Amino acid sequence: MGKTTPENLRDFLNLKKDVIIRGRFIPSKKNILFEKPEFKDYENLTSTVVRWLRENTDFKSLTEIQERFLGYRFANRRNINS
Repeated sequence: MGKTTPENLRDFLNLKKDVIIRGRFIPSKKNILFEKPEFKDYENLTSTVVRWLRENTDFKSLTEIQERFLGYRFANRRNINS
């Protein structure tokens, strides 16, 4: 594969859109590089992901998507012990 471009990353995210929206894939840098190590040298990975999220989903940031699909479990666990 040649040099990674924003279009390459957006194409990858478009293929993953359904699983991202359902919370089965969090598009963090670590998760993306696990599936697509060829993106490791792309400097604008996170900003491209956030831009894609804003344009293609109801999420406005990686933090928002992580809290929605990961954070609620921890909050519920803490509430049980209260």
